[in-house]
Amino acid sequence: MEAKNAVEAIQSNTSPPEPASDMEAELPRLLEAGNKIEACKLYRNRMGVQLSEAKQAVEALAARHGIVSKGGGRAGVLLAILAVVVVGGMTFH
Repeated sequence: MEAKNAVEAIQSNTSPPEPASDMEAELPRLLEAGNKIEACKLYRNRMGVQLSEAKQAVEALAARHGIVSKGGGRAGVLLAILAVVVVGGMTFH
């Protein structure tokens, strides 16, 4: 993948993405700190890939390292909304 990105950068007369070696240590650190979005941005910028591919790669890396996402994502937001609706609909006597 890095070679492909480098060739494409040369063809488009841009600088190739930076090597992934330092990124391999940085991504797990970001994920363990709960910074999945930053990890995806880093991967995307360094590898020159689309956001969806960066997200898949970061999630695969997290799974390989046994890192569980600290954010609830969509499920967490839905749960928070549901809790507000349920509690908001209760009356206390």
